[in-house]
Amino acid sequence: MAVGVLALQGSFNEHIAGNLSMYLIIIIIIMLIRSIESIRSFVLIGSVLRRLGVKGVEIRKPEHLNYVTSLIIPGGESTTMAKLAEYHNLFPALREFVRMGRPVWGTCAGLIFLANNATGKKTGGQELIGGLDCTVQRNFFGSQVFLSVLC
Repeated sequence: MAVGVLALQGSFNEHIAGNLSMYLIIIIIIMLIRSIESIRSFVLIGSVLRRLGVKGVEIRKPEHLNYVTSLIIPGGESTTMAKLAEYHNLFPALREFVRMGRPVWGTCAGLIFLANNATGKKTGGQELIGGLDCTVQRNFFGSQVFLSVLC
């Protein structure tokens, strides 16, 4: 099984290295329910998924989506990701992937991309993939220039 990770900008390397997939989300939820909070558990899950044949594939061009069954859109800087997606003409293919009902998971900037609407967009707006019936508020905690690590 191949899981695509949108590899334009942001934390795509971490997602590929951990072989995150929709199945991993379920495993993480089970871990949280059982109060297992160890990074080792996360790494172990990644190695188990690799042994099961789950492979992470970097998605940089529209045709790369033809080789994956699900997609992760990682965190990063959503404006930069949108500009790169537009440059590589990825938006039509990403929208079709979502429209077909394939599993897609977005974290942080990925969630912004998947939302049908976003508030707090920069002047001129930002293109979205859509498909997730919600409105997100960009920069809720302020501009990234003014943010420090929140953990």
